[in-house]
Amino acid sequence: MALTAQISSDQSKTCQQAQSPSASDHGRHVGVGGQIRGNAATADRPGVCVCVFISACLPVVMLLQAPELLDDAWALDQPTNSLELNWAPLALLFLDLFVSVVFCFVLVLYCWVARWGWFCGVVQERKAEVERTDNLRQTLTTAELVQRGLCLVKLTVASSYTGFGGKCHVDLELVGGGKNAADNLLPANKFRPGDIVTIEQNIKGSSGVNMSATSSMKQASAPAGSSDDGQQQQQRVSGVVYKTSDARVTVSLSEPLPDYLLDCVLRLDMGANDTTYKRCCNVISKLGLGAYSSLPCSHLVDVLFGQSKPLFTTEIAPSAISWLNPGLNDVQRSAVSFCLAASDVALIHGPPGTGKTTTIVELINQIVMRHGPEVKILACGPSNVSVDNIVERLVASNKTSVVRLGHPARMLPSVLAHSLESVMAASDAGKLVADIKREMDAATKKLARPIPRQERKELYNELKNLRKELKKRERDSVQQVLQSTQVTCCTLTGAMSKMIASSPINYDWVIIDEAPQSMEVHCWMAILKGKRLVLAGDHKQLPPTILSDAAEKKGLSLTLFDRLIKAYGDQVTRMLTVQYRMNAKIMQWSSNEMYGGKLTSAPSVQAHLLCELPRVKKTEETESALFFIDTTGCSLYETEAADDESKSNEGEADVVVQHVKRLLDAGVTERDMAVITPYNAQVGRLRSKLSVQYPQLEIGSVDGFQGREKEAVVISLVRSNDKREVGFLAEHRRLNVAITRARRHVCVIGDSDTVSNDKFLGRLVDWLCEHGELRSAEEYAS
Repeated sequence: MALTAQISSDQSKTCQQAQSPSASDHGRHVGVGGQIRGNAATADRPGVCVCVFISACLPVVMLLQAPELLDDAWALDQPTNSLELNWAPLALLFLDLFVSVVFCFVLVLYCWVARWGWFCGVVQERKAEVERTDNLRQTLTTAELVQRGLCLVKLTVASSYTGFGGKCHVDLELVGGGKNAADNLLPANKFRPGDIVTIEQNIKGSSGVNMSATSSMKQASAPAGSSDDGQQQQQRVSGVVYKTSDARVTVSLSEPLPDYLLDCVLRLDMGANDTTYKRCCNVISKLGLGAYSSLPCSHLVDVLFGQSKPLFTTEIAPSAISWLNPGLNDVQRSAVSFCLAASDVALIHGPPGTGKTTTIVELINQIVMRHGPEVKILACGPSNVSVDNIVERLVASNKTSVVRLGHPARMLPSVLAHSLESVMAASDAGKLVADIKREMDAATKKLARPIPRQERKELYNELKNLRKELKKRERDSVQQVLQSTQVTCCTLTGAMSKMIASSPINYDWVIIDEAPQSMEVHCWMAILKGKRLVLAGDHKQLPPTILSDAAEKKGLSLTLFDRLIKAYGDQVTRMLTVQYRMNAKIMQWSSNEMYGGKLTSAPSVQAHLLCELPRVKKTEETESALFFIDTTGCSLYETEAADDESKSNEGEADVVVQHVKRLLDAGVTERDMAVITPYNAQVGRLRSKLSVQYPQLEIGSVDGFQGREKEAVVISLVRSNDKREVGFLAEHRRLNVAITRARRHVCVIGDSDTVSNDKFLGRLVDWLCEHGELRSAEEYAS
């Protein structure tokens, strides 16, 4: 959702803020219905029973009364010996009918809302996002918005052209610029492909930019309704960021930019994303109204809601399978065999470094090999990176045909050749589409010039017809590609795009990677297209971010992966237990605290250290896998940022700098290191101290580093106060993510007195002190 970049992880009201919920906590969620909803389902039953009873009784009463009421409606008038109509009984009959219909409607609505608790959650989450966007625009000046990277001003249209689906792509760059390339660079900003944005005229009072200062720019003719002084009325045009560069932002619009904005100075603002919200409501409607009952996914839906039991065929012995990847370990092979035997749903629990994606790719290749070229698989993930990882591995295995749906600008360069646009461009239909786009571009260029009104009208009609023809040809071409491809890869929200939603294809398998990082409602966007489901991920790492407290209480934070493990446990789950990332000392703490002590290290990584890397010297730091620098008694206290609730710690940041320098002096490269912290304000402080001197050193938040790894990781815990408050550091999963990013060396810097006030953090400190090197921050005083 929009504005995610600017929302600091510590400000977001997420389901990570409390400690890992117990089973009883999960039972109190207004979850997703059926037998799996626990206490919430039980609480709904009295209300549902009352509605059912009344809705059933009223029609019966009405039928029993109907003959008598109809008889009473006609009365014999004695003087005239004729029948007269008495309206009172008929009115009573119609009233009974009306009340019955109303109660039936209430029953359907009650069951729908009661069963699908996410609906209210999704609405409240959307409301929270819109309010946050509006509040920023109302409370911050334009200069502050620009400083935060949420607005760009003094922009002009450099060019426009026709993109996929007949969309108009507009290139925006700074007005005027200069002779030097540096003068044309956009200010630092947070606009990324896929962000919802608005474009409007950059006039005085809106941005503080005086139009007279850009006299070289031609004033737009005032549209109807503009003020007498000729100043343009504010009109915003919504679009989607298609791609970005240091000097240009390309925005995709449904229609060409209005004429009067083409020659104006413009501003670009971050907006709230309503596409995901609309798709969420769409999928909830389908589920709530039972629209899936005639689809191949109907049995799967019943299993996921606890109304049917998961079924498995006889599991194939791993020794009887011809493995395409000979490097799989026994546990990974067992997981693949288990998933192949699933008739409806299976889960792969993959802790850090256990080769979850490798296992998924082998599963996909095995499905294709066993079911032939006609099999259809939909492989999804919550983010573009997670999807691209699958595509890369599938392409490298060279065992199946793959197409990647989505914006090419959001994809890794290594998968662009397999994007839908690239595949279509290489087809015969793609060549016809290219011809239509050229005609549309030519018409658009003519519209940019002063031309008579009648000719302009004719060009608009021509563009309208060309766009209609383009959409039809692209739609047909898309269906041809999807029909001929075995594996379709896209994000979860992309699974509800028009390309897939309008397709008649029903997928044999839906495979969702990183499922615990996805809201359940997002998973359903893909699930309704398939017959069998495989979820993969680690519910012991960070779940999706929820902005609204009310949405969280409605159950939006409870993921499908969590819910199925709670409902079915080992019956549907296989856990990968051999990890290939961490030194055993780093792994063991995580294994003991989060995974029941089940993880083991592969021999190749069990004892690896930094000093074993090429050109790295042996020092105290490089010969130790675990390092704890204690700031207790050093008066290195936390501070709170003035504009938000985020925390930072200046003194601790200085200690981080010193430790990083020691590692660099020992020969560890910037690329092999990362500095992470839970607090956004501390991220900014660390970057100000390190990024200029060490541009290739990655510095970021713990949340943003999930799914990544480095040879050495330095963690700044920040919290140090007299009250010994630790805030959301107490979230077990956040610390689990932080520690398990490191391969050979992890250094934790924090105040042991403060953080040990939390038992979980206290056990981490004890582990670091017992199995690693302990240092005082005083030794790092510069």
